[in-house]
Amino acid sequence: MKAIIHNEWQEKLEKEFQAPYYQQLRAFLKEEYLNETVYPGMQHIWEAFELTPYNKVKVVILGQDPYHGPNQAHGLSFSVQRGIKLPPSLVNIYKELQDDLGIEPARHGNLTAWAKQGVFLLNTVLTVRDGEANSHRGKGWELLTDAVIRALNERQEPVVFILWGNASIAKKVFIDTTKHVVITSPHPSPLSSYRGFFGSKPFSKTNEALKSFGVEAIDWLLKKKKKKGMSPMRGKTMKNGKAKLFYQVGGSGDALLLLHGNGESSDIFAQQFPFFTKYFTVYALDTRGHGRSELGVKRLTFKQIAQDILALLDKEGIQRIHVLGFSDGGNLGLYLAAHHPERIASLIAMGANYEADGLTDDCYEETLGRYEELLALPDSDPEKTQLLCVHKLMLEELDLSAADLSRIQAPTLLLAGEYDLIRDDQTEAMHRLIPGSQKYIVPGGSHSFFVDDPKVLEQLAKKFYSNL
Repeated sequence: MKAIIHNEWQEKLEKEFQAPYYQQLRAFLKEEYLNETVYPGMQHIWEAFELTPYNKVKVVILGQDPYHGPNQAHGLSFSVQRGIKLPPSLVNIYKELQDDLGIEPARHGNLTAWAKQGVFLLNTVLTVRDGEANSHRGKGWELLTDAVIRALNERQEPVVFILWGNASIAKKVFIDTTKHVVITSPHPSPLSSYRGFFGSKPFSKTNEALKSFGVEAIDWLLKKKKKKGMSPMRGKTMKNGKAKLFYQVGGSGDALLLLHGNGESSDIFAQQFPFFTKYFTVYALDTRGHGRSELGVKRLTFKQIAQDILALLDKEGIQRIHVLGFSDGGNLGLYLAAHHPERIASLIAMGANYEADGLTDDCYEETLGRYEELLALPDSDPEKTQLLCVHKLMLEELDLSAADLSRIQAPTLLLAGEYDLIRDDQTEAMHRLIPGSQKYIVPGGSHSFFVDDPKVLEQLAKKFYSNL
């Protein structure tokens, strides 16, 4: 039989691969991949096994079935491809990681770095149909992954098992707790995270256990190492109303304003700064309530942020400015171009939407889930107001109409990824409504395609600006 996994896992699971249930599962999957959209791609089904060989496993984090949205799952539990919006469960994992070890959340959701250190990111079910959670449960995967846990239990070297949620905790029956360490808590999903996941400190407990085994601890930090060299940008601050606002400036030439998305900061454009500062004086604002900028209001609106931007332009002596905005930053660019056309020289809007229901169904559900989670925060939490204000921008404060878009006079380029979180018909509607606008869909691109491949944006922007 041809090897399925190219390390010692193949030998450990050989009997399972020969078993009738697995042969039935294999036949089922052949039909599914032929006739349906299935995640992850076939080449990624065994990714966790390939990245974390049997003898290298230090820690097991057990998930359920893979994410069922486009371009998310890639064979590692809780992990998503770079450039994909973080699912709510992963957001909560990062939050607990920060509370537990003080590690600032990564801007991406790819957990490969953990897997390469010996964190076996195993799902109990390894495949799923597009848009159909739990669709491959009961097809045989559970029998195989139970065998995987039993095989790890048989190891002489102890393993730390992290079991989140009842479905994972049920696997504890396969684990000898006199030899291995089992860490349990509620699942990190929005529905259960406040019932005991937060504050469970799984990461510090894991490292303490590993040290007691005489094994090197896991480096949970996922952030990319900064490239050598100075940033072309320098930080500045200004006061508008009650809030101190932070922005970055660099380069020379005509003024270009970069606007980040919801819950982010201007640093999301760090890879673009060297390119754009060659052609423009670049201003990158941490919008009110984001990054290093204060909130200063009880309700955050696009109108308020637009007023902040106008104040910035006045402070810097800028009459007209080019705007490049991503996600909510793109929405803000549309708002500025519609309501303050005399100040906007051109607009590039990436992954923008003008209607709240312009999000894909999965994204909208995740956004609502996160909102409910924030509402559940105790009123005593000092971050609650700010987090709710920021999140409501996506759900309640989007203040654009078809009439607004039809008034936009600035040359406009609408960009979106093939696998964006914005519906295709939303991008098309904006293209129809904005007079003379251009539209381009990035093949294979995610919502934040410019983070995955900076060259794509550079090429598109250069072409756009050269034709102004």
